Amino acid sequence: MTTALARRYRVDVSKDGSNWVQLMGMNDFNPAIDRTTQDSSDYDSDGWGSSEITMNAWSVEIKANRKTTASVFDPGQELCRAASDKFGEDARLYVRWYDKNGGTEAYQGRGIVEFSRSKTGITDLDEVEIKITGDGARTEITNPLSSTTVPAITATTPSSVKVGALLQLTGSGFTGATAIEFGSTAATVYTVVSDGLIVVTVPNAVGTQSVTVTTPAGTSTGVNVSVTAAS
Repeated sequence: MTTALARRYRVDVSKDGSNWVQLMGMNDFNPAIDRTTQDSSDYDSDGWGSSEITMNAWSVEIKANRKTTASVFDPGQELCRAASDKFGEDARLYVRWYDKNGGTEAYQGRGIVEFSRSKTGITDLDEVEIKITGDGARTEITNPLSSTTVPAITATTPSSVKVGALLQLTGSGFTGATAIEFGSTAATVYTVVSDGLIVVTVPNAVGTQSVTVTTPAGTSTGVNVSVTAAS
């Protein structure tokens, strides 16, 4: 029997509950349920106490290294930071968390966001703490990584790009992407912004390359991109 790793979770956030952005850089994740119980003991229990759950409240607490791509902060972390300054509906985000190994543990809810720095010393890495306090129910969902939808690339922006530059891939089925390849060369830096958008740093693969995206459900059909040498 193998012991599961604490880092098996993945977290996505969304403003509308449909377009999800992965929260990158996580180094600690703690989902919690706070239960309110009331004593329901009576004369019929022969001296044994009993209780009933009368309310549940949920929250998730996250610590994450502050990540940047081309000097731009991680989009998921930025959604949380922006929401933490707001009031009312704008202070809330949808959040879902699930086993990135494809297990059945997967939940979704909507809550109020708190965002703060957690390390500030001159020798520290920049780290943030994010807490989302549930507003309403936390529900079980189908793990997004158990999807059988094969990814599809519908467009690339731009269609001609230099080595080291950023390339946007639009399409569908990108959630849980495990590899992006330019011909036979794998990209090592990419962000799955949503199920329909990936931003990838172009690897050293000069020429016309067939770009593909691979997820647990399969590999997309290749789309040609012209790659030129870096300046």
